[in-house]
Amino acid sequence: MRINFVISSILLLGGCTYDAIHEFASENCKTDFIGFPDIPDWQVSSIPSQPDTNLVNEVYFFEDKKGLLFTEKNIWLTKNEGNSWEKVFSSDLVYAYDISFIDGLQGFVAGRLENKYCLLKTNDGGESWATIYLDSIDFFEHISFASANIGIASFNHWNINHTLSYRYNAKTTDGGLTWKVIPDLSANSREKVTMKLLPNGFGYIPGRNGDMHLTNDFGETWKTLNPGIDDLYAGQFLDMDTGFVSSFNQVYKTVDGGKSWTTISENRAEMIHFFSSQDGVLLIHIATDYNIDSNILINCFAFLTTYNGGISWVEGPPSVNFEMKEINFISSGLGYAFSWKKPYSASKLFR
Repeated sequence: MRINFVISSILLLGGCTYDAIHEFASENCKTDFIGFPDIPDWQVSSIPSQPDTNLVNEVYFFEDKKGLLFTEKNIWLTKNEGNSWEKVFSSDLVYAYDISFIDGLQGFVAGRLENKYCLLKTNDGGESWATIYLDSIDFFEHISFASANIGIASFNHWNINHTLSYRYNAKTTDGGLTWKVIPDLSANSREKVTMKLLPNGFGYIPGRNGDMHLTNDFGETWKTLNPGIDDLYAGQFLDMDTGFVSSFNQVYKTVDGGKSWTTISENRAEMIHFFSSQDGVLLIHIATDYNIDSNILINCFAFLTTYNGGISWVEGPPSVNFEMKEINFISSGLGYAFSWKKPYSASKLFR
């Protein structure tokens, strides 16, 4: 692996106005809830029980009915929405950090086998897997592939004493065999803030201090935007003009490539996913109370749907402790999610 030093670049842009008003229906937390309840405009169904449930570290559906299950020692494949699972890969230790599928056949998994960091690659929809081991101590945090050869990734590098780390972004043009650092792009350190590189050449990489890096030529050149926020908690861009970012307290939208920003929520987003400039969902973080005796902030979440670009939102349900990982949406009307906590479970969200 070729590693270069990363220098951060910051571009400050203008302010924002607020159009959307939303009052949450409840200020009470349902902290004993795990999964998805009823959500207006959406339907929810549970994925059947998986093998080795207590050892699951990731569930990822890449097509309608087709998905992968990662347990401590195995990768399982389902073609019928979890009604049955086939073991397709085994090792003494299998762990998935991030997953990127180009289509129903080609996919990549950034992970770890035993004590070695690696990239797993499939060309047949998860039936078989090839392994590419990294030739350094650095490891993947996020990956995204636009084709079988071209992809981007964020890496974490620890010093020899494992006491200090730094993150950097890199690109591959040979299917993950080698990686070249992308110079002058800051790298974000939050686990839920992901990157994307699409088959049409457009892509984005979140950075530090509110940076969002954009490309329209498969990562050959990059443009950095910054809405003037302190830190980036979630973000998504649809193209070079339309994008959404969340700071600690608000969610912003731009439709002119970052020249102006509009506030579309006065709460932090744990997840942003827009299917178009008008149709999207947010998983909003709500701090409802503070326990002085325990020094604990009581947190809840609200799932919001908009059909007018964030001017108004449909809430459902009010203030629920979801305990869910980010939803992997297959299309504008279909997504799959996996719970953070035991008992681990997967859910299908559709409309």
